[in-house]
Amino acid sequence: MFQVDEENFGATVSRELKPDGGKIPVTNANKDEYIGLVIQWRFVSRVQQQVQQIIFIIFIGYLMKRLYILKMDYFLAGFNELIPLNHIKIFDEGELELLMCGIGIIDVKDWKVNTVYKVGMNALNSNRSIGYQTLFLSL
Repeated sequence: MFQVDEENFGATVSRELKPDGGKIPVTNANKDEYIGLVIQWRFVSRVQQQVQQIIFIIFIGYLMKRLYILKMDYFLAGFNELIPLNHIKIFDEGELELLMCGIGIIDVKDWKVNTVYKVGMNALNSNRSIGYQTLFLSL
């Protein structure tokens, strides 16, 4: 018969190699056609879905990479409008992080010493002292 049997999760399934292949016996006259159809099924048709899935995964990966590059290009273009990139090139990554994010630890004593008050204000009568106390207590 123009069909092949394959095991699929423990069950044997018959696949016809051509329409009504289950009704066509293999003879000396059509054995070359049968062998060609078996080869076509085993090496092309049988793996066609897997190959399509692999191509799809590769294509999606390519699109994701292009999207990331595109987003990065937009980010750099916008960032360059705020701060020209040639002004940033003089900094290494640590210095740039310090400029953008600041120091992770706040030294309240240093902050108090370096605070400049307006005329008539000092550490005792300003709203800043409340801020220092709040900040100090929360640390």
